[in-house]
Amino acid sequence: MKKIRRERWVAVVNENDYLLDEKQAHVLTEAINAGSRGVVQFNGFIISIPFLQEFYLDKSWEEIQYSDEELIALENKRLETSVPEKELTEEEIRQSEELKSLLIERSKLVARGYSFDEIKRIENRKTLTPEEESERKKLLLKQAEELRKRGL
Repeated sequence: MKKIRRERWVAVVNENDYLLDEKQAHVLTEAINAGSRGVVQFNGFIISIPFLQEFYLDKSWEEIQYSDEELIALENKRLETSVPEKELTEEEIRQSEELKSLLIERSKLVARGYSFDEIKRIENRKTLTPEEESERKKLLLKQAEELRKRGL
């Protein structure tokens, strides 16, 4: 038996932890970046983006055990479908890490209820002005009051 290590992402929704692989994390990230306020359905569970509290790359790695035959089959499949890999420069590696950090920060802002436009302004300025923050709080309080009136 051989072990393969792969990334493990965690999405926290209503105090439930959902473990995601790289492809699932990519799908969820794309939905968040598109400004979606709906749900993302995976095989066996659903993640509601408005209720997403945290979304992060777990520092531990998931280890999967494969038999030698399974490992050879996986490697052959990967070689059939993969594009020849090019050697990444240090700059490309650094940009990739920065993009991952940016996506994680965006997901945290979405989970806190920021709109797509607010997130763009925050990324451009790194903070809202006091007036914008005050307006945002008023809007959130108004939305909370409306939800309370509806019994939600």
